[in-house]
Amino acid sequence: MIYIVVAIDISATIIPSSKPISRIFLHLTAVTSVLLLLVNLSAQSPLIGLFAFIGMLFSTSLYLGSRFFRKQPLLVRFFGGITISTALLAILGAILYYITPLNPLILTSLLSAYTLGCALFARPSAEVAGHLSGQPPSIIWLFAFEILFLLPWWKAGLNAVVTEALRSPWDSISPALLLPFALAALCAVLIIRFGNRTMALASTSILLLSGISVAVLAYPIGFGFDPFIHQATVAHILEYGTITPKPFYYIGQYALELILSGVFLFPLSSVDQWLIPLLTAIIVPVTFLIGATKAFKVHHNGFLVALFFLPLAPFIFTTPQSLAYLFTAGSLFLALPVLAKESEKLVGSGILAVAAMMTHPLAGIPALLFFVLAAMTRIHTDRLRRGLIALGLTGASISLPVVFFIQAKLTSLSFSWDVSNIIRFSDWAHIGFSPWLSLVNALSIALPIIVMCLALWGTWIAKRTEAPAPWHLPLLAAGAWMINLLVLRGMKFDFLIEYEQDNYAQRLLILTIIFLLPAVATTIATSWETLKKNASMMQAITLCLVIVLTGTVYLSYPRNDGTVRSAGFNVSQYDIEAARAIETHANGTDYVVLSNQAVSAAALREFGFARYFEDDLFYYPIPTSSPLYGAFLEMADEEPSRDTAEDVLEKTGAEQLYFVLNDYWWDAEATAEAAKQEADDWFAVGSGSILIFVFE
Repeated sequence: MIYIVVAIDISATIIPSSKPISRIFLHLTAVTSVLLLLVNLSAQSPLIGLFAFIGMLFSTSLYLGSRFFRKQPLLVRFFGGITISTALLAILGAILYYITPLNPLILTSLLSAYTLGCALFARPSAEVAGHLSGQPPSIIWLFAFEILFLLPWWKAGLNAVVTEALRSPWDSISPALLLPFALAALCAVLIIRFGNRTMALASTSILLLSGISVAVLAYPIGFGFDPFIHQATVAHILEYGTITPKPFYYIGQYALELILSGVFLFPLSSVDQWLIPLLTAIIVPVTFLIGATKAFKVHHNGFLVALFFLPLAPFIFTTPQSLAYLFTAGSLFLALPVLAKESEKLVGSGILAVAAMMTHPLAGIPALLFFVLAAMTRIHTDRLRRGLIALGLTGASISLPVVFFIQAKLTSLSFSWDVSNIIRFSDWAHIGFSPWLSLVNALSIALPIIVMCLALWGTWIAKRTEAPAPWHLPLLAAGAWMINLLVLRGMKFDFLIEYEQDNYAQRLLILTIIFLLPAVATTIATSWETLKKNASMMQAITLCLVIVLTGTVYLSYPRNDGTVRSAGFNVSQYDIEAARAIETHANGTDYVVLSNQAVSAAALREFGFARYFEDDLFYYPIPTSSPLYGAFLEMADEEPSRDTAEDVLEKTGAEQLYFVLNDYWWDAEATAEAAKQEADDWFAVGSGSILIFVFE
């Protein structure tokens, strides 16, 4: 799928278009795609599924692009159509999931009706100058050089093939490859500065995709822990039509993966790995370009470099939270013309906000709240409008802690307050001896501050130029999310482990930065003409932008560089072999496992949700909620005692317990010797990389 989208991106950029695409051609493409899907219900051919996917992607995206973004160039319409189509399918698929069990027939029927229905909303497109028209040859050469500089970056990722346990992808890929990436970023800045909208969009999309694809390219087994849970869930729904209990969120992502894997027959693991990187490269730049172009009414694309300040870490692998971020960002950016009083249309923004809510509430609730606030800006009565917006912002400032509080009370889970946890300055700095690493560490601390300063500067500029009052709404919303962040950090939920609690609060920092980007873009858009008159200043700013993006890419992945040591390891081939070996050794007996999250993820990948005990207790530890993980930490970090093992066996009713110890665990050698004295049996996997202790 990655090659299809990149090929469409590049070809749409370099092939000139003299007239709009014929509607008859689009109709034929749509009907042919539907026929291929119906044939494939019985044929079950991945090749037929691929052709059906290409036809539907092309026709529905241009149908919706012509409706929502009629006066945009072809590539912008196409990417914009993909954005709206993705959100609509997430919504429709989620609704359908709650109505009936899903299977290929139902999903194919949904897609067929959706594809043919999109044709009813198509409009003739006003062809806008794009592609090569009006472009100097230097822009085409810059685009070619950008691709050329990215080739070693992609090659290094493809050649890494990480199947052993590593703390960081930079242990396998040389950070020196950030140099050609920086040169590609320099080309992109120049294309944004001098090129048209099509070239700026294509350049930005390819650069973003490259920066966030290292994990997908280098880790064929998978990256992170959460994706394995979600893949297992989607696989379960594909097999049984539903899952019990039905989750109240995540379904937006599941619907998309069910369609791509269950209907078009793409491998589920590939779909899950590539979904977020691809959608990030499409949704973020195109919605920002469309929204900001109409809001700023400027004749350059300079505001696009505001995306260089976007935190990339959430978008390197697929989770519902990441997808919800994308929908929220798209909803915000498409609302910008309304806030600038240049448009009255909020339909596209509303669709994306609903899709965010269907996917994850931690981004979906802010997305819906902001959409409501944006709609309030169209109220003509000044006093009523200001009063409602002030009330809405006040409620938004505490909305998420209130949701957490209500959830804790409804589920009888306890929480407490820890005010000292709100701000921890000890988390901010990492001291090292390398000038390069010192610069990177300084960037990690300074980046949110830089974004805030640029946003405040942009707000001052907007006020000085008498921008409409609603233009300040994203900045005010960002302040509301920061209040939510601080309150959440002060709430201590006993049912979550410490790093998971911090993770929930940190997600709001990502959301805050996203909402600050329009104000940052205000600074850039209004300063661009002034900077162009000062060559030295423009060169310095360009260099800083390249450093910021390159440093952000480096910081987005786990690190093991002497100043920061990531605590996590990826799922290795040995973890998979350990899960298989345990299943074989158990030989049909009821068993429970105490292991780290990498082995748990490997078991989910291999066997899905195979076993449960009372109270829906999964037979492997799930770090976010399972009491088995606490028992594992007792065995691995304190003492691998038979008492702990027998306590778990008694509580679960299992016949055997397997304690899994990876050789990278701290003090693993001493723990292993102690466990050998307590266990009934033990065996090794991967030439001793993993030891498995058996307790009867």
